[in-house]
Amino acid sequence: MDFEKKQRAGEIEQLNAEIESAKMDLKAVEKQLNQTVSKLKNAEKLAADFPDDVDKILPEAGALESAKTYREKKAKPVLEKAVRLVKSLYHSVLDLQAENRNLKAKYDRKENSYVRVSEHNKKLLKENVELREGSKKLQKIRVAIGENKISEILSHKQRHQSL
Repeated sequence: MDFEKKQRAGEIEQLNAEIESAKMDLKAVEKQLNQTVSKLKNAEKLAADFPDDVDKILPEAGALESAKTYREKKAKPVLEKAVRLVKSLYHSVLDLQAENRNLKAKYDRKENSYVRVSEHNKKLLKENVELREGSKKLQKIRVAIGENKISEILSHKQRHQSL
């Protein structure tokens, strides 16, 4: 009986350690998720920094400037910059979406693991209480009957089993 109690106590300690580990992992996943959200907000800020008004993006053509010169010297560089920005934002969004899906999946797995370990821990705690109650009852019986009588009963029982 004492061996079972010690074994259950050891299992409970191990499960408590696993619960703490799962809590730490859960916090790490939540931190990563928050970092992902902040990256997404930074991408939104970058897009917001780009002016909405076309007149602010493209400069006015000079008085004697030809359409070809305006296109090559002013419009094309601005459009190239805008295209690079859009591509960069698009790739950032795709990366963040993938990272977000991975983190959510990892978070769900950790949460499920934590729930299973907690339920198992509750079960072991209940068994431990039952074993302690049984141990107390046996101790009372030992005191009431006496060690000699218990040894006599056990040896008699062993003889009957061996026959």
